[in-house]
Amino acid sequence: MSTYRVEQRRVKYQGREYHFVSYDGRPANHRRGEEALPPMWFLMGPARRWPVMPHVPGQPDGEVHAALLTWLEEQGIGMTIPQPDPAPRPFPDPSDPSRRPDAPPPRPEPQPDGIPTPDPEPRPKPLDRRAS
Repeated sequence: MSTYRVEQRRVKYQGREYHFVSYDGRPANHRRGEEALPPMWFLMGPARRWPVMPHVPGQPDGEVHAALLTWLEEQGIGMTIPQPDPAPRPFPDPSDPSRRPDAPPPRPEPQPDGIPTPDPEPRPKPLDRRAS
């Protein structure tokens, strides 16, 4: 029976927290073609883990933390690539009929006496999709 003790570390890097867990080594399995693995630190992700570095039992916490931070930096994890600002979109002209093919036509201007002109054609009522 193994006396290996699992260790965990949470490391903050560039505003995010990363979870690392140490796992015991694994003997080689020649039938599957797997090589032996020493005890390792793994970065934990959703339903996945990635090997980081060998785990040395008894290694001081400060050294482990520094080594995990160095690994994160080397991988480029947490880096954000600056994106150019999108070009400002012009405000659509409400009188432009090509702005949306399904848009209703613009309302006519009111007459000089303040009474709006009636719509030339009545607008169709929306379909009631519940009645089938």
